Amino acid sequence: YFYNASIADGYTRRLIREDIGSNYKIRLQEALNSIRVKSHSVKESDVYAHRTYVQPLLDYVINDLQQFRVKNEDNTLGGMVVCNSKEQAQMMYRLFLEKYADETELDNERDEDGATVYRSISAGEMEAKKTPCRIGCYRAALITYETRAKWIELFKDGKIDLLIVFQMLQTGFDAPRLKKLYLHRMVKEHNLLQTLTRVNRPYKEMKYGYVVDFANIEEEYSKTNREYQEELEHEVGKDNLKYTDRLLVTMEEAKSRVDEARKVLDPYELGNPEIFSRQLNMEDDREVVRSIVRSLEDMRSLQNMLTAQGSD
Repeated sequence: YFYNASIADGYTRRLIREDIGSNYKIRLQEALNSIRVKSHSVKESDVYAHRTYVQPLLDYVINDLQQFRVKNEDNTLGGMVVCNSKEQAQMMYRLFLEKYADETELDNERDEDGATVYRSISAGEMEAKKTPCRIGCYRAALITYETRAKWIELFKDGKIDLLIVFQMLQTGFDAPRLKKLYLHRMVKEHNLLQTLTRVNRPYKEMKYGYVVDFANIEEEYSKTNREYQEELEHEVGKDNLKYTDRLLVTMEEAKSRVDEARKVLDPYELGNPEIFSRQLNMEDDREVVRSIVRSLEDMRSLQNMLTAQGSD
């Protein structure tokens, strides 16, 4: 039972790999350079777990998850960070509580172990002293073997928004609201597919699962995808394969679909909601309206991917 059949049957969704923005690449590289200069001879894992590096990494994750929720108009969407060491995961959680958890806005709730359940808000809301628990409200959990079952249930119930892990929950963990994976650890071969597909479960109207690549998995990603495609071609025949049979959305496919969407949407005044609404009301062909909706969905989902990866 291949992924293409699973996708066609509606059991899973296809995946989009997102590169990180160039400005954050520069920030993270500068952080790494400054740590190496100060620390001289230090293990690479210690460098990546250093506060100076983890802070901009965490800032990117929080901002990206917030924007992801805003764009999709859904503050139930959750994320998971796969860290490259236990120490990095611990530092990220510590910094999360320091920067994004406002003590004046803590829940009065207690979990079964008596620990406070943190409610945190975005930095912008914190500065403005606004009420939390809108789009910018986050709760994060550091997953350990001791807390695993408790935090998993809280995440599935929507009480935790961000999971921070090292080598856990990358197989056998099914949570449909998990739609964004932040990958900072190199994962190879079959384990890579297992990890990526944590975000491929159907959830509401989401068309894709999203993977943000901090670990530069492109080469391994391409190799894994190629092996999967070769196995699929052997099974069903190369001539019978379509774009939608691929587990991973390619840049070429995304460009093609965005170009097609632009052609469909070109006659409509997208910049003026009032005029656009009147134009839609005048359409009496339901298939045309469906085509417009699909095109808008493609523009929203795929154009962000292309922009993030430097495409025109």
